Amino acid sequence: MRRFDPRQCTSASELFQEAHRVEIIATGVLSLLVVLAGLFVASRRKAQRAGAPVLN
Repeated sequence: MRRFDPRQCTSASELFQEAHRVEIIATGVLSLLVVLAGLFVASRRKAQRAGAPVLN
């Protein structure tokens, strides 16, 4: 893998792809975790309102 040098980039898209690939992937994973946690909490609250016992 070649070493990244921003001065050698020919376009903004190349700079974006090379420099920020890890950050984009990490942001996507964290976003997915937040959404899944929200869905989990919502389903627990719905079950609690329906009278199901809540496990702590």
